[in-house]
Amino acid sequence: MAEGLHVYTEKIGHNIRVRVGGFPTHEAADKVRHKLEAQGLHPNVVNLGG
Repeated sequence: MAEGLHVYTEKIGHNIRVRVGGFPTHEAADKVRHKLEAQGLHPNVVNLGG
């Protein structure tokens, strides 16, 4: 990704999930979420850690 974000894909059945991250805080993830929304995307922030 042009902004230097770590992007990877995950195959789920016949679909491809695109993931961006990880981030040190929820606030950092939200900041990127807002940037992606401004580009017309519909991202979700999820916590994959324990």
